[in-house]
Amino acid sequence: GTSEIENYTSDPSNLHLDGKGHLLITPQRGANGEWTSGRIETVRDDFTAPNGGMLRMEARIQMPDITGPQALGYWPAFWALGSNFRNSMVWPKAGEFDIMESVNGLDAAWGILHCGVNPGGACGEPIGIGARLPCPHEACTAGPHTFTFEWDRGVTPERMRWFVDGQLINQVAE
Repeated sequence: GTSEIENYTSDPSNLHLDGKGHLLITPQRGANGEWTSGRIETVRDDFTAPNGGMLRMEARIQMPDITGPQALGYWPAFWALGSNFRNSMVWPKAGEFDIMESVNGLDAAWGILHCGVNPGGACGEPIGIGARLPCPHEACTAGPHTFTFEWDRGVTPERMRWFVDGQLINQVAE
């Protein structure tokens, strides 16, 4: 991870299907004050946009309705790392697409590209190339929202785009 303070578990209270087709990843705070959460990681590592084609990753995510001081330190994310990260463990050289990040209960979602070297490099690490957008129609914490990443290799220059509910958050052209 990225120095998170929670411990990832496979406990059903942290990670389970609700019987209606929804995967629930629920952070829990124990009586001792420690946080646990779930993390989903694919074994397959050959995802890429084909030459002349597009890769699209999308999820509909409901964030907890937590704002104000209670949300400090809260950082839900939907992201993908380059396949070479498993072997090299070198960040950000492996590449990272932050499809959705939201911090501290703020009414905004970020879409960020991480790459190159830290500090600096082509992506200006550790910040990356990113932008944020308030969730359209209702607060990010008020209901589920659809977060999408597209890597379009069918255009010149190639483009990476991030969306929330169909509205463009960020775009990077190579």
